[in-house]
Amino acid sequence: MRRTIDAVEKWMYSDPLKFQFNLDVTCGITAVYSGLCSIQRASSEKRKIHTVDKSFLNVLTSIYGREIYQHIFIPKSLPTDMNERINLVLKTYDSMLTFLLLQNAHVSHINSIYLLNYDDYCAINPRMVNIEETIFEARSRQSWLDIILQTYKQLVLSKLRANAISAIANDTKINQPIDIVRSVSSTSCVQLLTDADINIIVERAQEKSHFEPESILLAWLEYHFEQQCKENWLSNYLKTINSMEEKVNLQQKIIDNFEDDLIDSLVLITVTASYCPYLIDEYFDNIFINPKNPEEYLHNAICVVRAWRKIRLGFIIEPQEIVYPNSVQMLMLIHHLFQILPTYSPRKDIVRHIGFSNTLDSPVDLILEFFGNSSERFSIVDGDSMLHLNSHDSKTIKVKYHAKKINETQAYLLVCGSAIGPSFTKNHCFILDGNTSRIGSINEYKIKSEMYNIVDKVIGITVPYEFDTDYDIWISEEVPVKISSLKMARWSELRKKKVPRRLFINQKTLYVMKNARKANLSITLACMAPDTRIFWIIFQAKLGDFVIKITSIPKSSLVETINVEWDRKKCICTLPKIMDTCPLNIEISIPSRNLQLWNCVKKIFQKTLNSREQTFWSKQLDTNIGLKLIHWLMESHEDNTAKEFLHIFNKSVDYTISVLDKQSNIIFPETFHIPDVQQLHENVKMKIHLSDTLSESYCILMTFTSSNGREQRNYNIILTCKN
Repeated sequence: MRRTIDAVEKWMYSDPLKFQFNLDVTCGITAVYSGLCSIQRASSEKRKIHTVDKSFLNVLTSIYGREIYQHIFIPKSLPTDMNERINLVLKTYDSMLTFLLLQNAHVSHINSIYLLNYDDYCAINPRMVNIEETIFEARSRQSWLDIILQTYKQLVLSKLRANAISAIANDTKINQPIDIVRSVSSTSCVQLLTDADINIIVERAQEKSHFEPESILLAWLEYHFEQQCKENWLSNYLKTINSMEEKVNLQQKIIDNFEDDLIDSLVLITVTASYCPYLIDEYFDNIFINPKNPEEYLHNAICVVRAWRKIRLGFIIEPQEIVYPNSVQMLMLIHHLFQILPTYSPRKDIVRHIGFSNTLDSPVDLILEFFGNSSERFSIVDGDSMLHLNSHDSKTIKVKYHAKKINETQAYLLVCGSAIGPSFTKNHCFILDGNTSRIGSINEYKIKSEMYNIVDKVIGITVPYEFDTDYDIWISEEVPVKISSLKMARWSELRKKKVPRRLFINQKTLYVMKNARKANLSITLACMAPDTRIFWIIFQAKLGDFVIKITSIPKSSLVETINVEWDRKKCICTLPKIMDTCPLNIEISIPSRNLQLWNCVKKIFQKTLNSREQTFWSKQLDTNIGLKLIHWLMESHEDNTAKEFLHIFNKSVDYTISVLDKQSNIIFPETFHIPDVQQLHENVKMKIHLSDTLSESYCILMTFTSSNGREQRNYNIILTCKN
């Protein structure tokens, strides 16, 4: 209970009371109405009297607003008569409890008399047998704690509903004025929550069994933790302190509580990094990915608390309180992070101030003119191209940079003081450098498709700009975190390379009409391996860039049918031993080549060919020369797209066989070897043993998985008895 009281006291001090007054639940919370309201403090030179004028009603006013005066009786002054004062205070507390009840707070069990201090309690009940002071203080402490917790739940936490997530989670305000400067720079946005992100969080929250706001907070943590597990900074920078420790990866997990799931601080670190990527290098580069003891937990907690203090998070918590958590304090922390972290996220638009002072005895007029700013990424906030300065006056202009381009942008701002008389002053020229440190995707598309099945799809893209233009298309498989080092390729050049690709964009550019805000992108997907692949498509135009994210998720491969006829005879085996001469041993012809895989390769490969090349390759694709040519082309290309398909050139392959029906009446080998999978019209015999009780028509689905896990075959074996 003591830790919970400490938690709510810190919350009241830092949040509703804005670090101005610390309400002590044990005694200070009743001081303002107890008649003991003045405290004298001595300074070095004179004596000052400080009036204690804060109570829990100030907490309610800060949370609910001044409208609360319509619901709660708050006396303007207290009578000097003790009985009148106590009765007035009880009236105030009764109206407060009534108000909280109307807010669905569970406070019906609280008697307002226990909200007084002990002296007032004894004074108001002179004829009754009063309880002992220790018992009264325990009841009073519990009553006030219940009121504070119910206030937090109903007036603060309950505001967090599914339909309000977007407004809260993306509410970011940036205003960073500086004094007179010679250059202006900007950083761009980390990705705030899109509608798709919010839908994912809401769906996950609905699967949790907590109070709705708590479920939303847990789902929010879980989503950002999962997203950060995929980010490059974890693989590039995250490391363990002990260099002898085996390198491990951050594992995704379900977050279902505010204590045990957060004690290693990894979730807190990743959600902070989601909104404050600029903290990663300095504060999160030496954390334990797989902490195993309280000391390592504490190390991670120290790292994240140091980062929070650096950005002035405004929540009071010590590292030890994360490692040994109190559920109330951790809930308050996560809710605070949910509200405040988006305000630390750099945005696309940022403003810098440039100050000017006129030291002359007469007014001057300055003309503001941009050069090299044809795309209008820099602008004057007020839009005025003139600046008038009175004698000995000072003014500030605000230069805004809109990060439309992922590449560095430079322009010049000329401040001309020698153009308009009668008074003139010197000119100034500022070099404006705009750098985009990070650009987020505005659309995300998750496409599921069967392995070896060609999928043609047209996706509708939301375009952030309204001008009429052709966007050049670039493609990357790296998360666009550090733009300066991002590896990306121009699609118009990449599509010419004779390499089969999982993702093929069926157009060289993306044309968008003026004010359209929507455009269609035609793509073809071909999953040749069971891995999920993520592609970042970057659209670049002279006036602005944007990014979309395409995630290709493979499903099980298509099913081929193999028909087999057999004669019913008596089994001579002594199970589990199988006799080689048993008449129920039959052979199934398994194709040497995975036809579905190769048909898929051929179709996607043909998309890279022009009409003249089509004629040549139509004759050579199935020949040994054609196979060797494709192999040579793929080995000369080093991106991940080409590497995905190299397994198709393995001549000899071992497979593991599995079936869904574990109680099958068929005995089959656990592994199967095909010596040459490149043979087009050849089969390899696989021996299986049938039960003599097998039905006349029997069907079994067998899955062949290559030893390297890159290839899969599904065969539907239909066994038909001839007699």
